[in-house]
Amino acid sequence: MASIWVEFVGILQNETGRKKLQIIFDAPITVSTMIKRLKTSFKLKEKFLLEYETGRLRQNILTLVNGKEINVLEGLETKLKNDDVVTIIHISHGG
Repeated sequence: MASIWVEFVGILQNETGRKKLQIIFDAPITVSTMIKRLKTSFKLKEKFLLEYETGRLRQNILTLVNGKEINVLEGLETKLKNDDVVTIIHISHGG
């Protein structure tokens, strides 16, 4: 059995009601699988993370695995291992 930690920053922290949570899993998982788990187990609305049309991460979501942005890794297919820390940041900006 293994576990990862997921940290939420910004509006996602308000949406989940948590700053950090632990996900326990039996088999290796990817960032994509983790997002599905967040959606079902923790009732996180998919619209906060994924674009409806493409299933890709929204442009205003920055996702880090152990401090590295997933696009420099393997994107949504980045494999997560025991004790990894995934940080999900909702970026908002405007004029």
